[in-house]
Amino acid sequence: MSNLLTSLMTTANSMKAYERAIASVQNNVNNVSTTGYAKQRQLLDAQMFLPDQGFAGGVRSGAIVNYRDQLAEREVQLQQNRLGYYEQRARQLKEIEGNFGLEANEGIQGAMNRMFSASASWSINVNNLGLRTDVMERARGVAEAFNDLSARLSIRRSVLNDQIDKATSEVNALAERIRNLNAAIRSDNSPNNDAGVEAQLVGALEELSDIVNFQAIQERDGSFTILLGGQVPLVLGDKQFALPEAQLGDPAQAKFIGSDGRDITSLLNGGRLGALMKVRNDDLPEYIRRLDTLAKNFADGDTSLDPNATGDGANTILTRGYYYDYGTQPPTLKQGQPLFVFEAGLEGTAGGMKLNPNLTPEMLAPLRGDPPGADPSLVPVTVTSTNGVALDLTALGTARDPRNPNDLTFIEELAQLVGKVGRDSADSAIVVDVQQQITVQARLFRDELSKVNLDEEAAFLIGYQRSFEANAQLMRVISELTDVTLQMIR
Repeated sequence: MSNLLTSLMTTANSMKAYERAIASVQNNVNNVSTTGYAKQRQLLDAQMFLPDQGFAGGVRSGAIVNYRDQLAEREVQLQQNRLGYYEQRARQLKEIEGNFGLEANEGIQGAMNRMFSASASWSINVNNLGLRTDVMERARGVAEAFNDLSARLSIRRSVLNDQIDKATSEVNALAERIRNLNAAIRSDNSPNNDAGVEAQLVGALEELSDIVNFQAIQERDGSFTILLGGQVPLVLGDKQFALPEAQLGDPAQAKFIGSDGRDITSLLNGGRLGALMKVRNDDLPEYIRRLDTLAKNFADGDTSLDPNATGDGANTILTRGYYYDYGTQPPTLKQGQPLFVFEAGLEGTAGGMKLNPNLTPEMLAPLRGDPPGADPSLVPVTVTSTNGVALDLTALGTARDPRNPNDLTFIEELAQLVGKVGRDSADSAIVVDVQQQITVQARLFRDELSKVNLDEEAAFLIGYQRSFEANAQLMRVISELTDVTLQMIR
């Protein structure tokens, strides 16, 4: 009789074990589309079978095995971090590229070409007031084209500032989620961490990897410590340390200053936030610097004003020339005036360039004299050409920029800037395509190790179900034998 009862208990325990195994399969199937979920398997432990010594064998439930591979997860996070960086940088550079006129009749290049064309017409009839006015209006168009592009790039800087603030807020929001999930894990006293909480935590880490680079260290209790850039604490167990807002007041350099006063900008060099900082602090300032240099050189390349200059810009050409003031009798020869000036506080910048407000069409100087650029009221000047300066201004379209080390014309220098923006954008787009493939491969490898496979689950379910049914049948037989035995005893 005792053997029957022992068999009955052993069979009941086996059925309970298979019931739990079937439940683990059901949970896997239910979470087949859950982000961050890794399949779990209920282990079955065979019990000792020594009938002579009272060990009846059977099966009991063992540990629940989690198939998550932390190395594969870290690889996905790493590749996602790189993908976020390259995608964001390519997106921002594409936006910047769209602000540059790519056609010969657009933007600064179009304005310069129209000014050179007006100068050529003026050189043929230097006394025509309408042609003089046209030259000045075309020059105004050049200044406005520089102003417009400078303003567009400044707007892009403001947009980048807003996106940096937004990315910072996203980092802190995810840090709060991770902290709360860490607290939930620490409050769970079971030997196996809750699969749902773990899935949420892994999903949050993957989202964070898209935004910023970090090191995730899993503690013994299953919670994660997050260090931005591998050094700056963001989450320690159930404690969060917010990433401070970036300091965006400096147009050339945005900064992140840690709570200890340390500059941590260089540590945040990955993910979307790292890309935003790269474009904000490196790419965009370089484009603006080149644009400002072009505007300054085009307006004025006089060696007497700038020791680094080796030739002439538009202002130097005109101030070395002369014009007749017909408001006096007889007409007075006077020195030419600058075509462009820069607003106070914006000297030498594309945003500060404008047409000289004190210049009138009558003061536009077409005459070449000897010596050049002198005050005729103080030094005797001999006029050597009636349209020499007008021709020099026209030739500025093909003249080499005196301060460009590559010996380029102003149009070529502009094309070089536009080309750099285009190359940076195109190169980033190419890297994005490659990184997308690498990231997909990393995800596929991780999924192969840990993602739920419905075919695999079906095979396990059939096996568990058959074992459960066999034990159920055995239990019915043992129950019948027990009843018969009891009746015989009675």
